[in-house]
Amino acid sequence: MEAQPRLSVCRAIPRRGVLLGTAVLLTAGPGRVLAEEASPPGTTSPPAVAFPAPLPPPPAPTASDPTIFQYDFASDVPNNLRVREYCTIITSNRARVWQLIAQQIQAGDFGTLSMNLNVAPAADLRQAALYIPWALMQNNEFNAAIDSRKAFNDFDEHVKDLQRAAASAAALAAAAADAQQPVPPAQQQQLAQKIQQAFILMSASLDGFLQAVPAKYTAGAARQAVQAQQQQAQAQAQAEAARAQAIAKAQEARAAQEAATAEQGSATQPQEQASSSTSASSSSTSNNVAQAPAPPPAKKQDPLTPPQAMVFPDAFPPQEAWSPAFMPF
Repeated sequence: MEAQPRLSVCRAIPRRGVLLGTAVLLTAGPGRVLAEEASPPGTTSPPAVAFPAPLPPPPAPTASDPTIFQYDFASDVPNNLRVREYCTIITSNRARVWQLIAQQIQAGDFGTLSMNLNVAPAADLRQAALYIPWALMQNNEFNAAIDSRKAFNDFDEHVKDLQRAAASAAALAAAAADAQQPVPPAQQQQLAQKIQQAFILMSASLDGFLQAVPAKYTAGAARQAVQAQQQQAQAQAQAEAARAQAIAKAQEARAAQEAATAEQGSATQPQEQASSSTSASSSSTSNNVAQAPAPPPAKKQDPLTPPQAMVFPDAFPPQEAWSPAFMPF
């Protein structure tokens, strides 16, 4: 059989049509062709845009943006602890923080109360509560993590309410002090009640937060907190006993010193009396000597005055009775 000749595609298409189509493509350009294909007839096509187009800048974050975590307290509690360790930090610091808050409310030191909520030990409690939802999420406790995060938001809001109430009371007291006028009793009582109510709500919200954490994490923490409180009470009792013993020793030493001083004073009293009597006698003698009359001064012999006649004793015989027998020679 003879082979039939194969037909070429280029031979089937006229050469003139191929050249005409190529010329149209070169003159129109790819952008114009795409625009004409994309836009319906009777409308104007938008200008061609270079690819890829630059993205618009992201909006600046605002202070009320919920995706930005901003906290006003500072603590050294790390973020890689376990849930039970965070619960231990909360339960061990709660009693001390609550006692400090109650003392400051009773003393009316609201400025210090507002500042102390942002530093340890209150800040350690708040940061431990903040990290518990993330620790629960790492343990695949997703429902508990969500519930504890909501409870933490409630607790943090009540802490801020207490801070705001204490700060407003402190500002009012400072303004009254500058004006040298006392705060009205009714207003002062109202602010105190507001602060007390905020404190009660904060405590209740912390209880709700701990209830949102599974019990298998909080049971051991509560037991450890009780042990820590017992140890703290025992150490405090020992310190008080040592202080009382030191006070008793000091009192005994003072009593012994006072007794020795009294004995020394009683021993030196007769010597002082003898010395005082001696000094008195010497002073009286000196006074008598001073009061005795002084002897008259001796008269000086005048060389021009003849001496007085010699007076012989009566043992000698008179002059007329002398005889040669009485002469020694």
